[in-house]
Amino acid sequence: MDKGLDIIPKEGLGFKSNNDNTKIVQEEFVVGKIADDIIQEMLKEKQDNPDIIIPYSFLEFYNRPEMLNLITSVHNYAKSLIVINFRYSQLRQEGKTYEATRYSEKQSLILPDLVRSIAKKYGNLILKQKGLISSLDEINFFETVIFFIVRVVKSAFTPEQGIILDNELNRLFRSTAFNIAQRKNTESERVKKFPQLKTSPKRDPESVINSIIMRNYAKRSDIKVSSFESVSRPAFTKISPYKAITSRSPLISLILPSPKDKIREFEEYRRRVIAKSAKLPELSSRS
Repeated sequence: MDKGLDIIPKEGLGFKSNNDNTKIVQEEFVVGKIADDIIQEMLKEKQDNPDIIIPYSFLEFYNRPEMLNLITSVHNYAKSLIVINFRYSQLRQEGKTYEATRYSEKQSLILPDLVRSIAKKYGNLILKQKGLISSLDEINFFETVIFFIVRVVKSAFTPEQGIILDNELNRLFRSTAFNIAQRKNTESERVKKFPQLKTSPKRDPESVINSIIMRNYAKRSDIKVSSFESVSRPAFTKISPYKAITSRSPLISLILPSPKDKIREFEEYRRRVIAKSAKLPELSSRS
């Protein structure tokens, strides 16, 4: 079984199980209440650590309709990813590899429209906030927006699901090349798998060199972080040195597409049309 395919939905938060079969049911995502709870947590964290930056402009804006609508769209996308990933894993465990692949391919067709909805609402938020904050405050404002949205959405899922959602949602807002969450979670996984990589309190030249050697020695394949590799995610590109230089946020690419973005979108559309023409195998509700 591939790592990252055996993530079980969180019981009581959008999912319900029984002895015969796992049923996936939607429950209400009370975005306003959750947003208020997360803000209180963030303010408490700032009290404990004054170095944390929470712009005043963000505190005035976090519960406006533009923000709450954006969070709801991101949650819908995250929930769809989790459901597809879970059902794919379930079919694989039942030995239905072909059906699992076809199911993932078909269900992934709904994802581009969900991401377009996020991009539209993100663009609306940018336009609403533009001019209301200074240029110096702008970076902190949007960094806090991304952090806040991801944190609110992750709160509706298990910690295991939260890690891969953290990576995927930051990819959407920042791009693969500048996905801070991916690097942070990968490094955390390294330390868990290889405790000797834990940072030494002594930072003398020799310890720094030894730390670099050990990190290079650890195989990347051995520290792979769980991901949605079973799902065809919109605007996903594998990174390379050239792409890292020219990479853009997938959401910004949807709002203001470059010629290259338009070509990629056309190719994705063509693949969706081809996939839609193929018949999806009937999936029984019971094994």
